[in-house]
Amino acid sequence: MFNETFKCTFLSDIILNSRTATEGNQESLNYIPGANFLGIVAKKYKNYGDKSYDIFHSGKVQFGDAHLSKNNKRSLKQPASWFYKKNDDKHKTIYIHHAVSDEMRKKFTENKQQLKQIRSGYFIEDQIISSTHDFSIKSAHNKKERRSEEGAMYGYDALRKDSEYIFTVNSEDESTLKEITSELVGKHNIGKSKTAQYGRILIEKVENFSKNYKEIDNPKFTVIYFESCCAFLDKNGNFTYQPELKDLGFEGGEIKWEKSQIQTKTFAPWNNKRKNRDADRSCIDKGSVIYIEGGKVDKEFIKKGLGVFKNEGFGRVIINPDFLVADSNAKYNKPPQKNDNNKRNSSQLAIVKNGIEDQELLNLLHEKQNESEKFNEIVKATNNFIKKHEQDFKNISPSQWGSIRSRAQKETNLEMLKKDLFRDKVSHMEANQEVIDDRGGYLRHGKTEASWRGLYKTLEKELNNTDATITRRFLVNLCSAMAKRGEK
Repeated sequence: MFNETFKCTFLSDIILNSRTATEGNQESLNYIPGANFLGIVAKKYKNYGDKSYDIFHSGKVQFGDAHLSKNNKRSLKQPASWFYKKNDDKHKTIYIHHAVSDEMRKKFTENKQQLKQIRSGYFIEDQIISSTHDFSIKSAHNKKERRSEEGAMYGYDALRKDSEYIFTVNSEDESTLKEITSELVGKHNIGKSKTAQYGRILIEKVENFSKNYKEIDNPKFTVIYFESCCAFLDKNGNFTYQPELKDLGFEGGEIKWEKSQIQTKTFAPWNNKRKNRDADRSCIDKGSVIYIEGGKVDKEFIKKGLGVFKNEGFGRVIINPDFLVADSNAKYNKPPQKNDNNKRNSSQLAIVKNGIEDQELLNLLHEKQNESEKFNEIVKATNNFIKKHEQDFKNISPSQWGSIRSRAQKETNLEMLKKDLFRDKVSHMEANQEVIDDRGGYLRHGKTEASWRGLYKTLEKELNNTDATITRRFLVNLCSAMAKRGEK
């Protein structure tokens, strides 16, 4: 197999969603799937003629995943066989799962200690390395009205600009690899929202690239580390998480599943040519470890990749890497250390100094809070009134409640409103006789008086007992609620 190594530099933020769902919280992948680089070359699919099948479908050409790099060194996912003591947050001591004996586990239990699996993160030799992310909120654009589209807000978690990733491309034919290299080198677009501000990358060749691990021969057993995802099919053509020895390039031997650590994932890849998703894929995730005793390994078979989808970088494994070699105490003697300057959640924040706008915003929030509290009081008072007096006012027509509501909406002065509703009839003397002037409040004269006789005092009492700041609005809300009940 011939191979070429490339460095991918982000010229802008890159969005590579880890889930196929379009709703809910979205996180970006911490690596670039090889399918993205295959897609770059596949833009000129027709130009390759008869070679197209060999390049894009046969697995003779393999576009590897790009991992975060530092100083031209490519990182690897932390193995699923790495464990640490539960209270060791910095992972100063790493235990290798298949080397931990039953006696050691018993001692951990007696000392009330527990080993916890490392399930994420990448490392380069003695350092843990993490990708940096930015989160932003975007809105779709309404072209007709030239404004943001209603109900179309999106949150994007993106890998940050200026990050550097390294990947390799393998090919059984050297001339084909040269053609592919000429297509890959240069500026391209990958990921989501390529037509907006995201997805711009620069791909360059990397000279004198060296691996940051060694493969150690061990006659007693073989450990297979999954550098990339691997998808295996059973005899019926279905995806399986339990490959057979022949699928792993072994003749004879036995897989010890109790000493293996398998992580899995299922996803539906996006086909940009057809603008649709392909069928779901179930695969063993990168970082998984399979432990095999005995048998003979075919290293040439393994170099060509395991399982299916090898053209997209699936099936790459490492045999007996030195970072899975344990000492007599089941410890890895070169544990990578966390770097506080390179945290996974180190998102950029927009920070602005305090100013007059902040106080205005705080005042607005306080007003909204007070408004919400008042509304709750109004609803509570309305419900209490209906609960106590609904039967008393059952003969009041909806039109009368509507008239009261209209007066309450127009009259903003509370005292004037009460007079308009409850004022007594006025009397005066004319020719030594008392004359009653029929100018009482709305509820104290005319046909309305007959309906409200004995009831207006109840309503007046309730209004007097409410907080003056909500009395008028309470009356408006009450009239609306009572009118609806009267219509039933």
